[in-house]
Amino acid sequence: MRAFTLMETLIAIFIISALIGLIILFVLNLVNFNVFFVLNIGGTREIDITLNNMIKELRSMNQSNTGGYPIESADETSIIFYTDIDGDGVMERLRYFLENNQVKRGITRFENGTYDSNKEKIWLMINNVNKFKITYYDANYTGTEVPLTFPVDISKIRTIRIDVSLKFLNKPEINYYIIATPRNLRGK
Repeated sequence: MRAFTLMETLIAIFIISALIGLIILFVLNLVNFNVFFVLNIGGTREIDITLNNMIKELRSMNQSNTGGYPIESADETSIIFYTDIDGDGVMERLRYFLENNQVKRGITRFENGTYDSNKEKIWLMINNVNKFKITYYDANYTGTEVPLTFPVDISKIRTIRIDVSLKFLNKPEINYYIIATPRNLRGK
């Protein structure tokens, strides 16, 4: 009967250790890729849904139920405007804003003849935001004009551009933008 020599045993241990090491590296890379893939797909889906809703809401903005101008406030990282989001004929006060690298959406319903901002309901719309910038243009906008300067005169706004970028881990930034021209501001 022949037994393994010390050299054969060491070679066998080395081969088995190398295989286990390769399997561990493969699993770690797979997990890392999966985390990155889920974050990116989830993040891009958040942006797609949010920006599609924003376009619809911005285009359909209208006078508030108190008779106020369709845009209440406009700055570089937030906008407040009025639109009928649920189709009931009553305008809601919408606020999109950046807070702690998150784009949030606040909705205030018209109740008892007023918009009570203390009753605003806020939802997280986009996470891991690297940049959220809103620029406003006047009636002369054709695509290359300089935006209105801050503080913006809301009565001059005719076109709104929103830029959003996300950054996940050590990966490149993902950039999106929308340009919306509110229907009820075109002819004013």
